[in-house]
Amino acid sequence: MTAGVRPVPALRSLPVLTAATATLGVAALAVLGAAGHGGFASDPVGAVALATAAVVTALAALRLSRSGHRAAGRLAAGLAASLLAYLALAVVAVAAVAAGHPWAGPAVAAWNSAWIPPLALLQLTASAAVRTGDAVPWTHRLVGLTLGVATLVNALLTTATQPFAGVPTIAAESCVPRSRRSAPPSPCWQRWRCSCSR
Repeated sequence: MTAGVRPVPALRSLPVLTAATATLGVAALAVLGAAGHGGFASDPVGAVALATAAVVTALAALRLSRSGHRAAGRLAAGLAASLLAYLALAVVAVAAVAAGHPWAGPAVAAWNSAWIPPLALLQLTASAAVRTGDAVPWTHRLVGLTLGVATLVNALLTTATQPFAGVPTIAAESCVPRSRRSAPPSPCWQRWRCSCSR
């Protein structure tokens, strides 16, 4: 007789919490989109797709955990969380730009880079699901490090395009100091002192 493996207690409620959070994100983006904000960032098809992917991944995390693949279950839970974070960052970026907040640029930069962590976690989850043993392979560390660096570089070096064109992000060339419109771009660490150069 084999004993069933119980899931990690924190994962039991993950699908319900994920569904509730995803629903709030979709509703918020629908309201912002109906008000004419966000363009593709608030597109209902994309928002529902992200929400659905997060819920399905949360269910997969629970199933992986129950089947004894605890490492894959944890990674799948992280994937669900990263998809929810992507959805939440879309809400924050669209709302910040719509309201004209000074931190809209960093919010857009964070949203613009939020697609990379789910990509890494998806690969790591698939790899962990087919592996045996508890040791973390060096390839997982390499994938995590490489995509972590790619996320940071993307956040720091890219500038916003539609629907956020003109919003200064963290990239130095996207920002012009308020006090000197003809001055060279300010460094990224002075981001909060910048405004749109239009």
